[in-house]
Amino acid sequence: MVIMGMVVLWKKDSGVKNVTGIDKQLLASDIVAHNGFAWTACAVYASNNDNRRRVVSEPFRKVIYLDLPLLANGDSNVLLAEEDKKDGAKFQLKRGIQKFWECITSYELIDIGFPGANYTWCNIQAARRRVWVRLDRAFCNSRWKEH
Repeated sequence: MVIMGMVVLWKKDSGVKNVTGIDKQLLASDIVAHNGFAWTACAVYASNNDNRRRVVSEPFRKVIYLDLPLLANGDSNVLLAEEDKKDGAKFQLKRGIQKFWECITSYELIDIGFPGANYTWCNIQAARRRVWVRLDRAFCNSRWKEH
């Protein structure tokens, strides 16, 4: 399935039981692992346009099942903190981030981080114009983290 440049693939026997939500910026599915662990997976490819990105929180709210463990990951296209950016213009917290934060905090999601490089995107410009940022994120709820 392709959503705004995102491809989500799974094996036939991977445990994907039901695609519970689909939107131009989000795909959610219920998964039951071979050991019986049931959880919700959300793949996100948010727009880089603030107005379009804000609408991702609505379909996200509709597909989250608070009684199931949840893992949501992908390209959020937002900078949440000054340390998410290296070089370029000075970091400024934008208004468009407010809806994103409201969604994250209302569901008590936890940024689980990632190994490897600090930044997930680069504009591939010459040294003085080069900008590095962290746009890709993975969030889980406490039920997923405890498992």
